[in-house]
Amino acid sequence: MQNILAVGFIVKKRHKSFLLVNAAVGNTHHTLKNIVL
Repeated sequence: MQNILAVGFIVKKRHKSFLLVNAAVGNTHHTLKNIVL
Protein backbone atom coordinates (compact mmCIF):
# COMPACT_ATOMS: atom_id res chain seq x y z
CA MET A 1 0.00 0.00 0.00
CA GLN A 2 2.81 2.42 0.85
CA ASN A 3 4.46 1.58 -2.48
CA ILE A 4 1.45 2.92 -4.36
CA LEU A 5 1.54 6.14 -2.31
CA ALA A 6 5.26 6.57 -3.00
CA VAL A 7 4.74 6.10 -6.75
CA GLY A 8 1.85 8.56 -6.71
CA PHE A 9 4.01 11.11 -4.89
CA ILE A 10 6.86 10.74 -7.42
CA VAL A 11 4.46 11.06 -10.35
CA LYS A 12 2.94 14.18 -8.78
CA LYS A 13 6.36 15.76 -8.34
CA ARG A 14 7.36 14.91 -11.90
CA HIS A 15 4.06 16.26 -13.22
CA LYS A 16 4.66 19.52 -11.36
CA SER A 17 8.14 20.00 -12.81
CA PHE A 18 6.80 19.04 -16.24
CA LEU A 19 4.19 21.79 -15.97
CA LEU A 20 6.87 24.27 -14.89
CA VAL A 21 9.04 23.35 -17.88
CA ASN A 22 5.99 23.57 -20.14
CA ALA A 23 5.17 27.05 -18.82
CA ALA A 24 8.78 28.18 -19.27
CA VAL A 25 8.85 26.92 -22.86
CA GLY A 26 5.49 28.57 -23.55
CA ASN A 27 6.72 31.89 -22.14
CA THR A 28 9.93 31.72 -24.18
CA HIS A 29 7.99 30.91 -27.34
CA HIS A 30 5.61 33.83 -26.64
CA THR A 31 8.53 36.20 -26.08
CA LEU A 32 10.26 35.07 -29.27
CA LYS A 33 7.04 35.60 -31.22
CA ASN A 34 6.75 39.13 -29.84
CA ILE A 35 10.36 39.89 -30.80
CA VAL A 36 9.84 38.56 -34.33
CA LEU A 37 6.63 40.58 -34.72
